[in-house]
Amino acid sequence: MTKQAVAGIVNNFYGEILIGKKIKKENKYLSCKWHIPGETLEKGETDKSALMRCIKEETGLDVVVGRFLGSHKTPGHTKVNWYECVALNYDII
Repeated sequence: MTKQAVAGIVNNFYGEILIGKKIKKENKYLSCKWHIPGETLEKGETDKSALMRCIKEETGLDVVVGRFLGSHKTPGHTKVNWYECVALNYDII
């Protein structure tokens, strides 16, 4: 079964895009790399709820999930759905 994940392009009201750098973890695909916030879906979770949860956990930002941008498969065969998001508490970016 293919794993499902989401990623969010987070904009603020200044036209800036949020990226982060992953901490070092052995044998992790994005270890120490710059990335766009994203997360694997938990059982029963929707794309929208997973994206809102992961962005809050990773950055402290509350977001509104907007339009669907597309999807792709990672080298590990996870299907990732991409969404445009807007940061509500953009003053902390």
